[in-house]
Amino acid sequence: MFRYTAFTLIIFVLSLFLPSLVKANEQNYVIIGYYAGWSPPKNFNPQSVTHINYAFADVCWDGKHGNQEASNGGLQPCTDFNGNEQNDTPNGTVVLGAPTTDLPNLDNLKGFKHVNPQLKTLISIGGWSWSMNLSLVARTEETRMQFAESAVAFIRSFDMDGVDLDWEYPVSGGMPNNHHDPSDKKNFTLLLQEIRNSLNQAEQKDGKKYLLTIASSAGFSYLENTELDKVAKIVDYINIMTYDFNGSWSQTTGHNAPLYKDPQAIENDVHPHHVAAAVKGHLDHGVPTKKLVLGLPFYGRSWGNCNPETEGKVLGNGGYQLCSGNGGGNLEPGTYDYNFLEKHIINQNGFQRYWNDTAKVPFLYSEEKREFISYDDSESIKEKTHYITQSALAGAMIWELSEDDETQTLMNSVREGLGLPNLEPSKQPEEKPATKWTFFIITGILIIILVFFIRKKRK
Repeated sequence: MFRYTAFTLIIFVLSLFLPSLVKANEQNYVIIGYYAGWSPPKNFNPQSVTHINYAFADVCWDGKHGNQEASNGGLQPCTDFNGNEQNDTPNGTVVLGAPTTDLPNLDNLKGFKHVNPQLKTLISIGGWSWSMNLSLVARTEETRMQFAESAVAFIRSFDMDGVDLDWEYPVSGGMPNNHHDPSDKKNFTLLLQEIRNSLNQAEQKDGKKYLLTIASSAGFSYLENTELDKVAKIVDYINIMTYDFNGSWSQTTGHNAPLYKDPQAIENDVHPHHVAAAVKGHLDHGVPTKKLVLGLPFYGRSWGNCNPETEGKVLGNGGYQLCSGNGGGNLEPGTYDYNFLEKHIINQNGFQRYWNDTAKVPFLYSEEKREFISYDDSESIKEKTHYITQSALAGAMIWELSEDDETQTLMNSVREGLGLPNLEPSKQPEEKPATKWTFFIITGILIIILVFFIRKKRK
């Protein structure tokens, strides 16, 4: 009788608290930040994100890795996980991309977990510069297995939690010297399944959950060149790179990451693609919302030599104007990070901020310098995080963590938009009082019930 009474009381107490706790958990969003090995973030709080994707590892092929046409050093010898050169590395092996910087950076990631024990870290493989041989890797069962097994060995060696495949891109696109083949469409799925199989085996041995994610393109062709419906069943998250819609490769200015379609873009012969269309394309091709993560750029694109026919005078509100070539940039010609924009350019030095209320993004223009800059700020981040919550997406992905300003303005905007508390840079926040007291109340009640049961049993 007393056992039944105690059991009933426990169930009753838990029924009061668990629904609210479960509901809160359902409202959690992932914030996935890319940590670029060549640009470690400063003033970064590990509590601000749920996942870090370290960019990038590479693939060994014929004893070399890298890309002879890339700007980051060309081809290099393959090394082991200590950075020592290896002459007999099998084709398809995942290797360190830049051992000199990667090794201390990967060690830093371990330190981040001391601050945020819930943080998950993944190794991102490929990227724009190092996707050259991924088509070759995916073509045979032997090289797919080698890739998968070495990827697992990599994350085990550096105490990581998963693999992020950033193949840019199967079948077509990416750098001009990338290997491509129509079979990439099917082989991309096979490669991911092989990775998942190896991760599953590692889970059984290690007793922990390993993640598998991909970075996907926002382009329409990507939808046709991949089997997203099958891929979605294999991976944990699909991070859409919803940026770089426009840049100085086009003679007419446009927006780097417009949220919505703008009819003026079509009128001015600017590509009308936008963030919402990219999301819809993924959903229409079988990706569930709970696995879809929206990419947010912490950088801007610039054009130079604008409005030659009007001597640089702004036309209308400054958007969709003729220019030629790159504007300025602190990252590279034509690219600024938000930190630099906030410090030196936004409403400073002749630049004026404008807002496109249709596309829901800001831009900058200087008549004196004849320079146009498309970027994201707190206002556009607010619009995009609202879109994430209204569309029931899994969360936000950030490229990349070092590009925010010193006070983490954009990161705090992401967190605020997703209903999460702001965090001070490099400080560990206190546990939420509501969560802490709920835990203590439940624990205390259960102890009282247990003591009551023991006393009754002894009588």
